[in-house]
Amino acid sequence: MTDLLSTPGRPAAPDDGTALAAAAVALDDFRPDWARLVDPADEPSTADLARARAAAERLLADHGVTYGADSPDGAAHPWRLDPVPVVVDDAEWTHLDAALVQRAELLDAVLQDVYGARRLLTDPLLPPTTVLSHPGFLRQVDGLRMPGGRELVLTATDLVRDASGGWCAVADRTQAPSGAAYAMEDRRVVAQVLSGVYRQASIQRLGPFFHALRQALRDAAPRDADEPRVVLLSSGPGSETAFDQAYLASMLGLPLVEGTDLLVREGRVWMRGLDGLERVDVVLRRVDAEWCDPLDLRTGSRLGVPGLVRAVRAGTVSVVNPLGSSVLENPALLAYLPRLARTVLDEDLLLPSAPTWWCGDPTGLQHVVTHLNRLVVLPTVRGSAVGTILGWTLSHRERAEVAARISAEPWAWVGQEPVGPAGPVVDGTPVGVGSDLPAADGVGPADLGPRAAVLRTFAVAQRSSYIVMAGGLARVATGHVVSSATGATAKDVWVLASPTPDTAPDAPPDEVSADAVVARIPATGISPRTAENLYWMGRYAERAEDQARVLRVVADRWDDFHRRPASVGGRALAVLLASLTPAALPAERAGGDTPGRAPAGPPALRALALD
Repeated sequence: MTDLLSTPGRPAAPDDGTALAAAAVALDDFRPDWARLVDPADEPSTADLARARAAAERLLADHGVTYGADSPDGAAHPWRLDPVPVVVDDAEWTHLDAALVQRAELLDAVLQDVYGARRLLTDPLLPPTTVLSHPGFLRQVDGLRMPGGRELVLTATDLVRDASGGWCAVADRTQAPSGAAYAMEDRRVVAQVLSGVYRQASIQRLGPFFHALRQALRDAAPRDADEPRVVLLSSGPGSETAFDQAYLASMLGLPLVEGTDLLVREGRVWMRGLDGLERVDVVLRRVDAEWCDPLDLRTGSRLGVPGLVRAVRAGTVSVVNPLGSSVLENPALLAYLPRLARTVLDEDLLLPSAPTWWCGDPTGLQHVVTHLNRLVVLPTVRGSAVGTILGWTLSHRERAEVAARISAEPWAWVGQEPVGPAGPVVDGTPVGVGSDLPAADGVGPADLGPRAAVLRTFAVAQRSSYIVMAGGLARVATGHVVSSATGATAKDVWVLASPTPDTAPDAPPDEVSADAVVARIPATGISPRTAENLYWMGRYAERAEDQARVLRVVADRWDDFHRRPASVGGRALAVLLASLTPAALPAERAGGDTPGRAPAGPPALRALALD
């Protein structure tokens, strides 16, 4: 069907929630109230913002920030950032923070029960089919527990504004949440290009979240690890979030490893180092669980570590997030979270989810099929061949085909109400949000026009509760599906803080480096793969420097001596040219022309310099 938005499955950890189910209203319908952030005389003008956007683009290119290395042509595209921030009041964020902490605690409790007693898997609470038939439920790790009190160490929740202006969750990311490092890079760039505003505004910092994440990884280590060694397991430079993984590893001071850098021996995980094997206690994974072990999970995977599941079962290594945690990403769970909150936490769910119907329930199936023309239809498994389906964009024939497909496999689909104040009109009735998105002045450059927006928030376990990043990763797009893969623009999120003597508006806040770089833990060894890459980078850099020196000397002498080859300088020039490469010589000289004859044209020095 022409209107279906396809999201092919990827073996490496995908963008972890790029394509969202809701066609969302913008995060902020107005430009930031600069008067609340800076003195009136320092309010940025339109020209200032234009210069800031150009400067941000240059900085992102200089920093090598990219996304999507697994595109068909194998090339990543630049990260797009609008420096105009999304501003959230302290009072509003305080309520949202509490709601996100509660949601993380609920998801953690559900995960513990799913792989434990399974008391929640009763039809009134959570139908067993939503869990046991989901490919994210891994029977190979059933009954295994993480050290400490939390199973879910890191979680992310994607939020949008609903029709009343409140926050609404459209998805939870629990497998290997991505984007936290992108959020820090956005803050780092915006703090430079809007330094005048940034230094005057009272903004909560992102650094404490990464300090908490580093501590959470240490707390997740097996109890016999006195000085836990943590590594970040990446799927390699081919991952679409390769920059996010590398920058996160750099901030936390962790070795960035691939599956071939690790091995399991005598029931433990070891990292290959230059001086031998080094013990690994915690693996922060950015590889999907099914690809993490070719012995117990997906046969033939080259991204994982053979025997990793057995090491986890032996209790000698901890994997964060635990293998099998992606079962919580099933969007069908959104329909049951309110009743689970009342049962597990004895509390009402503070953060509502987008109205969702699971088609595995007969009532939900009837509702979705009947109202297909005004719903967003999602597969329960991320990375399936068919992604988000916008029901109102389908023709009658396509709608019938989708309805038949849903009826054939009802357990594999959910319907979700679009979130937002404006939408398409079907038979004279508005149906949520749709092709006519509301204008969003201030969410991006004016030439973007109407757009949708999603805010990804992050929470990390800390002892008995969770800490939420004071901000997050906001993305805006011109269509109904907000996806970095389709060119969504990122925005920094500023959570205002109440002025204190340490963070008063008239005192400049911490330098960018203090907010952008987390204190490093003692460095561990590097893998032979990394060492080899560093060796060859050094060798080629040395060769490039040597050739650049010769090219500079040749360029200095060319004009003076190339027409006087018999002179001392001309003979020296010939030796220099020959030392570069025969291709640098003119055709006559390369073929052994008569000595003393002037060359017909300049050598290929430009090609040598730029190759």
